[in-house]
Amino acid sequence: MLTKNGKIIYQAQFHPLLIRYYLVYVGLIFLCTVAGIVLLPFWFMGIGAYFCRRYYNSLECTLTEHTLEMKKGYVFRTEKTIPLNKIQDLTLKEGPLLRVFDTCILQVETAGQVSEAGQSDMRLVGIKDARKFRDLVLEQRDKTDHPSEFVKTETEDAGIIDLLTDIRNTLHQIQKSLSRQE
Repeated sequence: MLTKNGKIIYQAQFHPLLIRYYLVYVGLIFLCTVAGIVLLPFWFMGIGAYFCRRYYNSLECTLTEHTLEMKKGYVFRTEKTIPLNKIQDLTLKEGPLLRVFDTCILQVETAGQVSEAGQSDMRLVGIKDARKFRDLVLEQRDKTDHPSEFVKTETEDAGIIDLLTDIRNTLHQIQKSLSRQE
């Protein structure tokens, strides 16, 4: 399948336990605030499950030939595209709560991007086989950095030789001009 950024290499899947992870995660945040304690029963009685399921259904992550694309959000939609040649690092993070739900966070760090301290340029929570996905992204990035399809033709070689010859002749003329001035 083709997208505007090239052929799709891999379509990431998200772990279904991610719905429960977000339900508990937001519940813990509510527990830490006075207003949240009031909202906590409503959150766990069904409102939270509804919003977490809708958020989970909105998650998309696609690796193409040249980019890593992510879409997320139910209330506030976010779409992000990162060129593979800008990716510096992919970091896997697992905390105690993430391990309970058998998932991790994959953080994407890019070159030349300014983000808040401690923030990554893309944060993917709950991708199935996150290590495999990270390896695929890094492998595709390396292919993008060193494309094997680039092959010089004889006419390109001849053009380069002609250009180098012109440069050499110009340098000889400059050298002669300088030697006459001395």
